[in-house]
This record gives sequence, C-alpha cells and structure tokens, in this order.
Amino acid sequence: VFTSGTTSEPRGAELTIAGIETFCESTLRALPMKAGDRSLMMLPLHHIFGICATYAMLSAGVTLGVCPDFRRIQDVAQRFRINFAFLVPALAEILAAKIERRGRNAEEVLGTRIEWIVTGGAPISRRAHERLQALGIRSLGAYGLTETTACYSMSRASEVFKPGSAGQISLALGVEAKVSREGELLIRGPNVMKGYYKMPEKTAQAIDRDGWFHTGDRGRIDEDGFVWVAGRASRTIVLNSGKKVAPEELEEKILGLPGVLEVVVSGEGESRQIVAEIYASIPEAQVQAAVASLNRILPVYQRISRVVLRAEPFRRTSSGKICHAVRKAAPAVVESNRSPKFHAWLKFAWPIALILGVLVRWLSDMVPEIIRLCGIRLSAGDRVVCAVCELIGDTLLALGAVLAIVFFKDIAVQIKKRLRF
Repeated sequence: VFTSGTTSEPRGAELTIAGIETFCESTLRALPMKAGDRSLMMLPLHHIFGICATYAMLSAGVTLGVCPDFRRIQDVAQRFRINFAFLVPALAEILAAKIERRGRNAEEVLGTRIEWIVTGGAPISRRAHERLQALGIRSLGAYGLTETTACYSMSRASEVFKPGSAGQISLALGVEAKVSREGELLIRGPNVMKGYYKMPEKTAQAIDRDGWFHTGDRGRIDEDGFVWVAGRASRTIVLNSGKKVAPEELEEKILGLPGVLEVVVSGEGESRQIVAEIYASIPEAQVQAAVASLNRILPVYQRISRVVLRAEPFRRTSSGKICHAVRKAAPAVVESNRSPKFHAWLKFAWPIALILGVLVRWLSDMVPEIIRLCGIRLSAGDRVVCAVCELIGDTLLALGAVLAIVFFKDIAVQIKKRLRF
C-alpha cells in the first residue's frame, strides 16, 4: 500500500496479513462492535485506514452500507441508521455541518443515535471534536501510519478520552511503543511493515536494527498511555534564535478563529519568519485582524509575521490531509495586505476617479470649441494647457478603471466563498 504523500513522495509499504490482524485485534479490544450493528464504508479502500477499518467491522459481524458520494453522507447515515463510524476528520466535519443545519443533535436529525465516531488518517482539531460532542456523538481518536498498518494508538470506549490526544497505545499483543530521546514516536511489533518496496536505503533509515520503526512524528506518551502527536519532525520551524516552533500547534490555534477554514503554517526564507497561509470564508481585513489579536497572546517567538490569504482550498490527499509535498507548486495565492480603511477608500475612489476623468476630458474638448466659436484664436500656450488637461483626464479614467477592477475582483472572491459555504 502506498503512503499518502503528505510530506514526501509516496512510497510503497510492504504490509502483511499479520499487520491487518493486529489492527483488528487492537480495534475489537478497544471499541464495542458486535453482530447486528450498522456502519458505513466511507473511507477509501486504497488507503490503509479504510482497508483495516473495513476488515475490523466485518470480523465483528457489523452490517456495512456503502456511501458512494461523501456529499450524501448525512442522507445515507439517516437511511441506514448507523450506530458508529470510522471517518477521516474532513468527513466528520462535513457530517457535523449537515446535522447542525437540520437540528440540534444527531439523534433528532438522523432518527438514530450514533454512539461514537473514530477519526483517523489525520489529527482531528479540537473545534471538530467539540462540534461532534455537542451533537451527542462521542468523538474518539486514533493514530497510525501506512507503515504501521494504521495501528499505533486508539481511544478505548471504556475509558474517558482526553481531547487532543490520539487515544492510547494499541492493546494488541506484541505491539510496543516508546518515545526516542529526540522526542520521536517509535513502534515495534507485527503491525510494522516489512519495508519500502524496492527502497532498501529508505527502509534502513525508517527501521533500526532493533526493529523499531521511526514514525517521523514528534510526540509524547503520558502516564495513562495516551499518545499526544505534536506533528511531523520534518515540518518543525527552527528560528534564527534557535527556538523551535511546531507549526501544527499554531495551525490548531488559528483554526479556532472565526471564519478560518484551512491553514498551513511554515517558515519563510533565511530568516525563517513564521507565515500563515489561510483559506477563509470571511473578508481579508477580518482575517488580518483576527490573526493580529491572536499574536497579542502568543509568545513573541511564535507570533505570525505574515499572513497570506488563499483564493482556493488546499489540495488534499485521499485521507483528507493537506498535501504539503506539492503545496509549494500549487497555484499562486492571493496575499492580503489591505486594511479596512483601504477597502472603504476603494469603494468611493474608483467612481470619483472615473467621474473626474470624464469631466476633465469633456472640458478639455469643449473649452477650445467654445473659444473658437467666440472668435478667439488659441495661442501655443493654450494648446499646451488643453493637451495637459487631456492627459490628466485620460490618466484619471485609467486609474478609475484599475481601481474598479481591484474593487470588483475582491467582491467576486467574497461572493464565491459565500456561495461555496
């Protein structure tokens, strides 16, 4: 099974039946699933989380329905009367949004109670977790990679879930987990891949001599066995001061701002200044103001130096994660540096410039004609004045046209976002 290619080129992970059996064992020990329960096949079956979740549900005797279009997830869940689901965070948020538009909680809208939803494939934000909880759906987390057959940790239904964690270390026999001295999450057991297909050097880098697979994720394991994933080690921003910033932590905080839909935080240039690339449903000026407010409560070294506003969502992998590996090659974004005062000025500036341009141009044409009708001969100096007036009029008309284009382009972007959301 190939990796999703979130932060690097996809690699073929050679998995085993023993790995899938380990995931099923871990899941059935952690979650209450039994014959007669109902759920949906919503995860892509070319992704390891979808493959393993489907095997786990079938091995428990769960009746599975198929939802061919994620946009119909609420209708299919209602028709099939599901009891629980395995989803990626993006699908969980879509389901929550559809339920919120139709009622106060999931049971009222769907006519059945969804006991729990396990989200995997990508970390679920605190905002998404709280949305599900408010709808009466228990939100549980899981963590794993393609190389670990989607198995590292999973929430246990019998215990209180700690929001922000990725659940507890797998209960499957033979699975061991620890954190390296550098703060990297490691795992060893029958769920770990044999290696990368035709990539012996990459395999040797990922799996050490003792059989520990190096996940490439920074994190910690607390005293209760809960796993806390801080983010990819390769994405860590090292500032000129030597301080390290985890972009995922800042992204979580920015996603909590009203109107922010997607965000990627990165370090820019030699100075490694922190840049937030944001896709939002609100005007640029409001995004800038919200980030400025957040900066006031952040430590100095974590403050956002620059905000870039995108006109379109980020490209995502099949598991719903933002694709960092190709993000630099993505279409150009729309940078937001305009203040609310500029927008207010622009609203009046373009029609005034056009009106003045028309007026000056008309006067430069009409005044000489009136003078000629009066029998007065124009001097060379008069002709120069008329030519200058014509130039000023043309300049005002061109300026008014440019300002109008900028103004209506901004309006078009906002209308597009409002129609989308």
